[in-house]
Amino acid sequence: MKRNYALLLLILLPALLNAQAKSTKTQACEFEKLFSLKPGMNMPATIALLNQYSRITLLSQTEEKIKPYANGGDSILHQLVSYRVDSSQCLHGRNNLIKFEFADGKLYKAYIESSYGKNEFTDMMSNFNFLHTEILKSWKYEKQITITGGTSGMGYIFNKTQDKKVKVDMCQLQYIKTDSRNVETEMYKLEVLWVNLNNTKMENSRY
Repeated sequence: MKRNYALLLLILLPALLNAQAKSTKTQACEFEKLFSLKPGMNMPATIALLNQYSRITLLSQTEEKIKPYANGGDSILHQLVSYRVDSSQCLHGRNNLIKFEFADGKLYKAYIESSYGKNEFTDMMSNFNFLHTEILKSWKYEKQITITGGTSGMGYIFNKTQDKKVKVDMCQLQYIKTDSRNVETEMYKLEVLWVNLNNTKMENSRY
């Protein structure tokens, strides 16, 4: 199957592979089957495809009207749906979570989170480095970021162009160390955020 960098989960789901998974598990994942989610898809199609290859549980679903931008236009119906991934050939981390956001029924944002124990840093970094390489195949401009404050970590923001006038089409990869004040509850979270506004009325000033 031809790999199209515009396909959403080509960028997102590899982050959740366990680096120490057996090769048979990796092959069983058959990533190509998951890569048909595209920016602009409606919610039923998005969820149906996710449900086809993973056992998922709905956590929440909300919607609200976003006021028009200052320069005019119509309001936008914003919908957020969150799922816990209970079982998947592709997801081997803990407490896997997927969130999708829609503007007027069109997919424009996705967030994936996978958790690792305090002794699983090596596994998490292996996944992080693999995904970093994969994202650079499609987003050639990267900026490294450092996460400080109540948590610590690092990551990258990726863009396909340096032109600030075009609509946002970006990906962010990062990991954070949580509960650093309590050794017993320390854990790592690997996070991926994807945003593409090109199929929506959303503007860069607010999304």
